[in-house]
Amino acid sequence: MVNYISNNIESMKDYVESIRYRVIKDGGNMPVASGIYCDECDEEYICIDDGLAEVGTCLNCGAHNDIAECERCGQYYHDYDGDEIKLCDSCKDYYKNE
Repeated sequence: MVNYISNNIESMKDYVESIRYRVIKDGGNMPVASGIYCDECDEEYICIDDGLAEVGTCLNCGAHNDIAECERCGQYYHDYDGDEIKLCDSCKDYYKNE
C-alpha cells in the first residue's frame, strides 16, 4: 500500500513545488500562504486555496492551522486569538501608534 501511494499519488507539497516556476514566470498567486509556517511540521505549506484543500490545512503534514487574512493589508497570519476584526500584528501596531 505504501509503495502504491508513493508511486501513484502526487503529494500536495510536490504539486505546490511543481507550479512555483509557472506562478513566478506567468504571475498569479501561490496556493500557500507566504511566510506562515505550520505549527506541527514547521513547513511553509499552509493552504489558502480552498479549491485545493481547506484553508489552513498544511499541504505537507495535513494539520489544520488557524489562519486569517488581514482586513487591512491582505496578508495571512496565524489567528491564535480569534479576534472579530482580523488584523495582523503589523497592522495592529500601526493602529496603536496612530
